[in-house]
Amino acid sequence: MYAWAIGKGARRQALQVAEHNVSAIRLYMGLGCVEHHRYRYWVPVNG
Repeated sequence: MYAWAIGKGARRQALQVAEHNVSAIRLYMGLGCVEHHRYRYWVPVNG
């Protein structure tokens, strides 16, 4: 996938993974990715 994207001119990527998915995080780190930020989810108090 990376080779295809680079061939199309991509210079960046965005990945989203659950923080408890340690296997995926290790995979992405092994590919040179680093954490940029985390999402926060807001729900109604009565929800």
